[in-house]
Amino acid sequence: MKLRLFLALVALGSTACAGSRHYHPLEESGAGSPHFLELREETRVATLHFPAGTYVLEAADDAGFFYRAPTKIRENSFSGQFFHNGGLYLSKSGRPALRGYVYWYGGLTHVGNLSRADYVLRD
Repeated sequence: MKLRLFLALVALGSTACAGSRHYHPLEESGAGSPHFLELREETRVATLHFPAGTYVLEAADDAGFFYRAPTKIRENSFSGQFFHNGGLYLSKSGRPALRGYVYWYGGLTHVGNLSRADYVLRD
């Protein structure tokens, strides 16, 4: 069990942080992306669970858009449940790639590939 936790932490810890790509909050107008992303079913990456619901466009960086989750991201661990701020990240390139992101250990961290998740973009 400890090995599974260690492997999950290594996988999540080795993902890229968003700090080097000019992260900036967005105002309501001029975003260049739909204002809402609806995730139709809960989806997960390792021990992180992203809730179903409407995610709101909140920020952007040079490579994509950040949609804030309707509730906190749940992390299940051996010592209980933890909750993190975060949401979904939609890439600007080609077929939009969807990833999760969480604020973890003082920074914003991208996690997983959620491109197969059932979601729809809307204004």
